[in-house]
Amino acid sequence: MAASQMQENEKLTLSLYKLQQQLLVGRSIKPQAVQTIIPEAQVNAINAAVLQLNLPWSDLFDAMEAATPASIAVLAVEPDAKKHLIKGTAEAKNASEMIAYIERLKRQNFFARVALSKHETNEQDANRPVRFQFEAQWTGLAE
Repeated sequence: MAASQMQENEKLTLSLYKLQQQLLVGRSIKPQAVQTIIPEAQVNAINAAVLQLNLPWSDLFDAMEAATPASIAVLAVEPDAKKHLIKGTAEAKNASEMIAYIERLKRQNFFARVALSKHETNEQDANRPVRFQFEAQWTGLAE
């Protein structure tokens, strides 16, 4: 082999060695994680959304369905995930059916506490139904 070719091979070998070293160094350097600061209001909104998504909807509806006879019309259910509480609005044919419904809800194992919070008779309606609001606190989630 000619001397000039040997020198060229040595140069190429040296270049290859330097490139390999650069690759090894490049692999060992870990990129720094970018820290993002999330505003507290956004964190609270995200946490509230997660709480809502993690509501035990199936258990809640099963308990309500088991306690609700055909004579009761549940008009609204509003959950408060932080307090493990639902506020419900319903309508009954009369006060005794309303009370019986509250008692049925109390017997559901899912609920720790059930209370009637408000009621009124609709005098404008010929059937005079009783519209009422209740609160039911459930136990199914860890704090």
